[in-house]
Amino acid sequence: MIKFNNIKKKIYDFLCNKSIVLLGLGKSNLAIAEILSDFNFKFHVCDKSQNLNTNLDKIAKKNVEFHLGSNYIEYLNNLNPDIIFRSPGIMFSQENLVKSNKKNVKITSEIEFFFEFCPFTTIGVTGSDGKTTVSTVISKILEKSGVRTFLGGNIGRPLISELINISQDNKKNIVFVIELSSFQLISFRKSPDISVITNISPNHLDIHKNYEEYIESKKNIFKYQDKNSGLVLNFDDNLVNSFSKEAQSSVIFFSTEKKIENGLFLDENSNIIFRDNNKNMFILNKKDIKIPGKHNLKNFMAAIGSVIKFNKKFNKNLIDIIKEVAYNFLGVEHRIEFVREINNIKYYNDSIASSPTRTMYGALSVFTKNVIIIAGGYDKKISYKEFGEFLSKDKLESRTVKAIILMGQTASKIEESICQALGEFKPLIFNVQNMQSAISKSQELSEPGDIVVLSPASASFDLYQNFEQRGLHFKEIVNNLI
Repeated sequence: MIKFNNIKKKIYDFLCNKSIVLLGLGKSNLAIAEILSDFNFKFHVCDKSQNLNTNLDKIAKKNVEFHLGSNYIEYLNNLNPDIIFRSPGIMFSQENLVKSNKKNVKITSEIEFFFEFCPFTTIGVTGSDGKTTVSTVISKILEKSGVRTFLGGNIGRPLISELINISQDNKKNIVFVIELSSFQLISFRKSPDISVITNISPNHLDIHKNYEEYIESKKNIFKYQDKNSGLVLNFDDNLVNSFSKEAQSSVIFFSTEKKIENGLFLDENSNIIFRDNNKNMFILNKKDIKIPGKHNLKNFMAAIGSVIKFNKKFNKNLIDIIKEVAYNFLGVEHRIEFVREINNIKYYNDSIASSPTRTMYGALSVFTKNVIIIAGGYDKKISYKEFGEFLSKDKLESRTVKAIILMGQTASKIEESICQALGEFKPLIFNVQNMQSAISKSQELSEPGDIVVLSPASASFDLYQNFEQRGLHFKEIVNNLI
């Protein structure tokens, strides 16, 4: 017998007697499938894989009809669903989804469904870079403050599974912190209570129709907010800054470059200051933040901004908690993660860097000398012109990267961008076939004092399932070096 709380009962009643299709069976739709199985509802699964490797132990297969293969989306024409749950990787503009939408079929996703039924405070984080770090820091500060915090979304944990089992008894002391990608946001019709945008640069242009669609997807994180909502924006990113003109919510900025009137800035002594109503409040010095890099300084400021919006009151106790988190937080796996030192050569895993800007303003802003970089991967149709210029210097002593080892689909694009750049002092360029060869080549090239970093400036999908798998493979090989 099903045990109902208020939220589960509302979800049950909404889904009852509906014809339901799960389009794609990744992590998010697997969570929906488990809920449907728990309710003993019948449903359909359409997926391109002929042999689903997903863990299906919690699904009552007797209630599922599978439609598998390369033409899986075409099955929609015959199923006549009332509701389609779209996996984030299947774009909302896909032709068969457009047809279904015209038939007034409800097209949603696990994360949109979560927002429909979530009665608790939500903090959403998006941007081209830094989403996971910002989301994680927010959740750690809130947890230390005594708030019951759930972290998930694009970070990898479907939050509908958490929501459906929560009682509403202590509503004010529960917060969901949600990392949101453009794939998730593209079809949003409801925004979080507090939203954060870290930055925006060209990304995922292999999937989105163009850069404009990518930008519009990101804007959905604040588009449906009202005057009671909060929005935290990067003042130093001109595009993100401009969103304040469209916002209906209360905006707070963060900046490492200018002293701003409303928000967080860095003063001449590298102190993070919160300025509100002409009053300045010292929070911490940037040296108190243990994860390295200017990008992580911005990430912390974005997180602090959202906590300010959530708490409304900013006191010494909260500042002490922020300092404690800053001092003890050493980063998230695959993000400039120290792996090992061998013969005075340090190895770092920055597999998360799936775009050139992530590599430039991440790892290559932290390590400014004697770097050997392993780069290349799946082609997201992003330009590497700026990346090539960044790696090519006019003076030898200002050169960051001494050698670049390339593999994957983007290897030739990156090499071409370096060769065409104007700087005279370019890194040595080597092409290899796989990660093992890349690390072997780095051993040949490296000298004591060098830094070897996997920071691909590209997605992983040509050689790996995801950036996590790529990073784990890098670490495995490095940890087995003699």
